[in-house]
Amino acid sequence: MSKSRISDEMRVDMVKLFYVNGSSWTAARRALTKKYGNEGRKIHLRTIQRHVTKFERELTLRRKPTGGGAKTAINEKNVKKVDKILDKSPRRSVRNIAKRTKLSTTTVWRILRKELGKYPYRIQMLQEQTAANKQQRVDFAKQFASKIESDKNFLKNLIVSDEAHFQLSGWVNTQNARIWSDKQPYATVEGPKTREKVTVWMGLSYHGVFGPHFFENEEEKAETIRTANYIAMLRGKVIPVLKRKKILDSCIFQQDGAPPHCSHESLTWLKEHFGERLISRKADFGWPPYSPDLNPADFFLWGYLKERVYSDPVPKTIEQLKNNIRREAKKLKIDMVKRAIDNMLPRVQNLLCRKGAWFEKLLKY
Repeated sequence: MSKSRISDEMRVDMVKLFYVNGSSWTAARRALTKKYGNEGRKIHLRTIQRHVTKFERELTLRRKPTGGGAKTAINEKNVKKVDKILDKSPRRSVRNIAKRTKLSTTTVWRILRKELGKYPYRIQMLQEQTAANKQQRVDFAKQFASKIESDKNFLKNLIVSDEAHFQLSGWVNTQNARIWSDKQPYATVEGPKTREKVTVWMGLSYHGVFGPHFFENEEEKAETIRTANYIAMLRGKVIPVLKRKKILDSCIFQQDGAPPHCSHESLTWLKEHFGERLISRKADFGWPPYSPDLNPADFFLWGYLKERVYSDPVPKTIEQLKNNIRREAKKLKIDMVKRAIDNMLPRVQNLLCRKGAWFEKLLKY
């Protein structure tokens, strides 16, 4: 048992029971077990010996204070030092700030968190945004806002869509996965030997959730999205549902600019079914490239699902992973979906204020 976990009462009893039991280490340990149960059983003989020796040598069981590092006070002067350094360069590490201020890293950490209310955020890697991309996003936002203003049912008729990959091994992130415990649990997870994945298409609308639909070959193995299987999926899985819901002639279909979506064959087929009610790259109502911050599938759906599909039961096969995706897709509440779609309006308004610049994570659905 760790020294820090032994109570003062137990320390005294170690010495007392040693002498009461004829100066026998074994008898003293047996008596401790009888009195303290499992906690006493964890005490080693050498621990009793160490405490008795200390008592006989020093006539006390008090623990000496540890030396530790240099103590530094959290005061107004030190807080100002740290704040001044951060003001010049917010990317400095705790260790670097401690070196510059001659404070301990613990003191710097406490000043950052408790006194200044700072949090260590990770830097996100993004492609460099071009002026052309910003203009495309502004043009889309203006057209989108105009549609909503002229048609009160525009958002209610909108179907947003997207695809995503789900890795079979994707649920374990050793940087984020933590187990809170009072001792090392030595927890392990059996990971798959291959990096298998499934490719999923889903659509969101006021009328409900479409999918999930998986892109697979005849052997039920994941395959790359191509024009042929994309059209086949829409023809066989999506169009029948739209007809059954009696919304095929009124819905507005959105897709991003992935090559299979925007090939000549795909766009021809889509225009035959949706006419001018199509939002896509190369369409009259153009979807802007590099805009996941505008698509509810990106800023809401995929993150929501991936937090849930890699749990009870933890998928160990592709079929289990697909079943988990289906299960969680069915649990999606229509109110959540509607809020995500409604959130597109404040997002395009914010985009206009930012002149087309990205703003992911600045708005919540």
